[in-house]
Amino acid sequence: MKKNLRIVIWALLFAVFSAILFPLIHAEDQVTPPEQLAPDEMGVYFIYHIYNFLWHGWLSCNENVIASLPAESYCYFKVKTSSNIINLYQLLPGLTTYLLRYQPGETIYLFYDGNEITQLVPYLGAEAVKEIKYVPLSNEAKPNEFYEFSVLNPGFTINDHMKKTDQLINPDADNAVITFIRTEGLIADEPFGIWSEAEYLGALRPHTFFQIKVKPGKHFFIGKLKKFSVLEADVAAGGKYYVELQTDYNSSNSISIRLTPVKKAVIDDPTLKQWLASAVPVTYDQNSVADDMTTFVDKAKVVIEDVLKKIEKHQIGTEKLLTDEARDIGN
Repeated sequence: MKKNLRIVIWALLFAVFSAILFPLIHAEDQVTPPEQLAPDEMGVYFIYHIYNFLWHGWLSCNENVIASLPAESYCYFKVKTSSNIINLYQLLPGLTTYLLRYQPGETIYLFYDGNEITQLVPYLGAEAVKEIKYVPLSNEAKPNEFYEFSVLNPGFTINDHMKKTDQLINPDADNAVITFIRTEGLIADEPFGIWSEAEYLGALRPHTFFQIKVKPGKHFFIGKLKKFSVLEADVAAGGKYYVELQTDYNSSNSISIRLTPVKKAVIDDPTLKQWLASAVPVTYDQNSVADDMTTFVDKAKVVIEDVLKKIEKHQIGTEKLLTDEARDIGN
């Protein structure tokens, strides 16, 4: 009985001392943002609210990793550019992306709970950082290996911007039509983006397709998962061409995407018709995400210019869609 009483007393004393000392010790870890940000600066607290010590997180802002976050920690950083792409990578859950909209002169609190990144109201954010450890930003520059993926796949970050359509298009005397289709894939419902050398075309989920009208001649089409997939198309006016977005395992046993020409010698007309009949036609709804897409388009232009230079130097290979692969299977 006396032994149990001593245990209870020690537990109470420990609780009291912890309540007094922990805030004092922990206060040394806190960071106070500048009282006044520069007019073009935005202050950001990133709160990594994870209890599992195995779920270490690497936080990136645009092209660079900025912090290495253990469980139950936070960091503070400033940005002074237009909207920024935030990547949080963990070994187990994988990648989480977030579009940090530029609010000059403001201090905001981003909160990650193991599922998604959200923005807290200021008073909740201010309370949250009092309970966890402050981690300074990384000193060494380290590139964000997920930056190009995030830029070229806006559907992972912003709201769904593809809508169903009944309007199918046909080629004419001055233009060809290319249909991009995705059948079943290994990554169930993720929307992979497709770009031309000039603009964003749209994203495909499994069992969807979209169409574009292009001038005759050579065009490049680009997708990205871990590696770039580039299709070099040479099309003729009046022709209908088909491209499949495939997801499969590559030689290193990781998932990849490929933009593959649908060739007559490989996919016959009945099979292609069946693909189209079981897929939903969609189109890029630019008006629904116009402001947010500006960030992705501006950043993607730089990435795509670099890809095209590497193609010229034979550092990135391409698949070929040739003029004689046109076929008319009806709408």
